[in-house]
Amino acid sequence: MATLRQRYVDTASSGGDGTTTALSGTNAAYASLQAALNAERGDLVSADVYLRIECAADTGTADTTLVDQNIAGWTTDATRYVEIHAAAGHEAGVEWDTSKYRLSRSGTGGSVFVAVLADTSGGIAYGRLHGLQIEADWSNLNSATRMVGNLIWSVAAGTSGSDVRIYNNHFRWTGTKAFTFTNTSAMVSGSPWTNGASPTPKAYLWNNILSDETTVTAHASATTFINWDNRNHDTYLWNNTLRGALPYGFYGDNGSDRLHYLKNNLVAGVTTAMCLGSY
Repeated sequence: MATLRQRYVDTASSGGDGTTTALSGTNAAYASLQAALNAERGDLVSADVYLRIECAADTGTADTTLVDQNIAGWTTDATRYVEIHAAAGHEAGVEWDTSKYRLSRSGTGGSVFVAVLADTSGGIAYGRLHGLQIEADWSNLNSATRMVGNLIWSVAAGTSGSDVRIYNNHFRWTGTKAFTFTNTSAMVSGSPWTNGASPTPKAYLWNNILSDETTVTAHASATTFINWDNRNHDTYLWNNTLRGALPYGFYGDNGSDRLHYLKNNLVAGVTTAMCLGSY
């Protein structure tokens, strides 16, 4: 049975090795989620461990460091995976809470991507993300061709498949921009990048809140709250709440090897249709 490797993040910390919740000293919590993932990246299978990272913000300071794990070096499987979650008292709720841990990004002109946890170069094929607040601010985008994404988990599944579980999180877009956007964005998206992965890559998203709080002239015509597409995979979307004036709630591209299951989701305010693609 895999052994737990417990690590901590606190935005109030001066930075340490993440082995305790202390805010100073060599064993202090990591100061950002990116610092934790960079330091802990490795072969969890050979080490026979699963990695759990607990995130807090004791002083209410946002984690503004870009999380980008588009880097080879992660090896995970069904029992030796990466779990990222909010500490007790910092769990996401219905209302956004700036006293809790939150991963927050604002572009300085270019496209904004808050978290890239896996991509074609490698990354985390087996992972859990729960209880977090994650946001992207559109205010500083300098072109209508820009794209924005809150969580991008493009699983490089290889032949070992993948299992991604995203639940009890609060995602949102904010900001004001007088643009009619031309490039499609997605608030939460993912796409396996390997044909014929076996077992079939699976993604589970449940009990998440996704909220569009932007003021823009118009979003691009195919912008969605949740976009899961490309290559063979199964996606399960249950009990999520989507609110705001995006064109679509869900997008899943057509294909006999791509199955998308929706159940008990609440969608309010979309301007075109709940679904685009095959569900």
